[in-house]
Amino acid sequence: MLNPTAAIIIIGNEILSGRIQDINVFYIAKKLAEVGIKLSEVRIIPDTQKMIVDTVLALKSQYDYIFTTGGIGPTHDDITTVAVATALNLPIELNPLAENAIKKFCSIHNQLFNQAGEKMAFLPRGSKLINNNISGAPGFIVENIYVMAGVPYIMHSMFEQVLPTLKHGQPIISKHIDIMIGENIIAADFADLQNKYPAIEMGSYPFKKDDQHGTSLVLSSANTPLLEQAYTDLLKLVHRTSSERNSISCVKSVDHHHELT
Repeated sequence: MLNPTAAIIIIGNEILSGRIQDINVFYIAKKLAEVGIKLSEVRIIPDTQKMIVDTVLALKSQYDYIFTTGGIGPTHDDITTVAVATALNLPIELNPLAENAIKKFCSIHNQLFNQAGEKMAFLPRGSKLINNNISGAPGFIVENIYVMAGVPYIMHSMFEQVLPTLKHGQPIISKHIDIMIGENIIAADFADLQNKYPAIEMGSYPFKKDDQHGTSLVLSSANTPLLEQAYTDLLKLVHRTSSERNSISCVKSVDHHHELT
């Protein structure tokens, strides 16, 4: 069974300018891995309608799920909703459920329901709401596109509602070994291991600890038996290389198992 695939579109000039650090990708990627959805691509784009339209059109047919964050607030530069509707050739119209949700939130918190609030209730025709219990204005789902807030704690709340409704695959499991050897020393053997197991995603990531260079070797796959086989070969490779350099005591093995709950 092939795992479903996904892409993330992070929308916001504030991310590209460096004023705000994005943490939504890390959160979404981790949650998707836990339920066996392969995150294949992430794009960070500005708040410009053409860029949003072009990106949505480029990705929507390539992946099972598209998740966008940012640009659905009340201000003039929040244009994601209109851009998504334009990309899908759908009209924007007042969504009564969204309007009621925003009015209810305003009433509970003694806020005025004004034109800015009403703006967030206009959604592409046929949208399904993603409830927002934190600040009132909902996200929405249209076709395979999930449009969510950019503020992390609001996006997290929205995504937790969405996640159980998605088609799940085999959990993606990661296993890694940290070894206090520069990656240039193990690169050729690690490439041979990748060639032996092309279905296993492999990566090497250098780090420095106590003035020593090290490498984190990571294996990931939804195919658990094949992953275990590749991991066993990796252990042999690492210990052979470490023994040659008299550094076998510097090896640390860590497993990350993402299981369905």
